[in-house]
Amino acid sequence: MERPVVTQTRFPRLVRREAPHHAPGQLEYVRIAVILAVLTAVEVVVYYPDWAKVPKLVIFVALAATKFAIVAAFFMHLKFDGRLLAIVFCTGLALAGSAFLVAIVTIHAML
Repeated sequence: MERPVVTQTRFPRLVRREAPHHAPGQLEYVRIAVILAVLTAVEVVVYYPDWAKVPKLVIFVALAATKFAIVAAFFMHLKFDGRLLAIVFCTGLALAGSAFLVAIVTIHAML
């Protein structure tokens, strides 16, 4: 008795990973850790001087966004997934950020 032939489903190019067996090596993870450590050190250096609040806030948000992008790209493997998955993730993130911004502005206006 023959076994039935099982065909694998192929995902569209937008969804599937570009290189199925590609993953960062240990050296690349060490580089990412060093970059994240340097960005954290910059945050600490920016925190202590007596600067105005707005420039500090802008610098902190930019550094946090950069660190988030690095972590999402490498540790969540968005860099290696298809475009559609990255677009869905970024769209959800933008919607959540917009909702947060609207909530903060609304609360600030009420005070």
